[in-house]
Amino acid sequence: MKTRGRNICDTLKAIRKEIADANGIEYSPEECHFKGECRGTCPKCEQEVKDLEYELRLRQMAGTAIKVAGVAAGIVAMTACSNSKIQRTVLDNAKQWRTAVIKPTADPDSSKIFGAAEEMPSFPGGEKALMQYIKDNTYYPEEMCEGAAQGRVMVGFVINEDGSISDVKVLRSLTPELDEVAVKIVNGMPKWNPGKQNGKAVKTKYTVPVSFRTE
Repeated sequence: MKTRGRNICDTLKAIRKEIADANGIEYSPEECHFKGECRGTCPKCEQEVKDLEYELRLRQMAGTAIKVAGVAAGIVAMTACSNSKIQRTVLDNAKQWRTAVIKPTADPDSSKIFGAAEEMPSFPGGEKALMQYIKDNTYYPEEMCEGAAQGRVMVGFVINEDGSISDVKVLRSLTPELDEVAVKIVNGMPKWNPGKQNGKAVKTKYTVPVSFRTE
């Protein structure tokens, strides 16, 4: 018999699956083997959330409408939980997920930093110019030219009200050397067009991938 925490975990996986399918994202949730009461907060579940958020952000950056509203509520009704308190917990998690993805809300740690502003920041020249800038400035350190690692580094940062960049952090690492290159690329970016909330420029969080491929 499944525990309460496991039922919540399974339901949140089903929510993620519905969101992924609605947006054409390949996602196959794996069975959680966390030893304990996982409520969708174990390392594997958190990584699944981060991966899905990344794919949704890429679509948002490309101007694609994200289909999320109305999906989570239907999934909650499918849960095997019979306890109303558990169902409310699942529903609360679903609402938090939807808010984090599509609603312009202030970062919970700072009312002055937005995770998704009404008008998102834009790189000078647009998305294609951003990707070209990253491509033109990506390189392998000399000592890694042979047998170098391949993949992508996810870099998060804050775009300030004046378009400058701050608080650059590696969100997904590849190797220490390539992480350092990715951070330098982001730190070297020209000023962005800042995000806006209610017509006013605001600090906004942003994430970009820096891909490393050997020819």
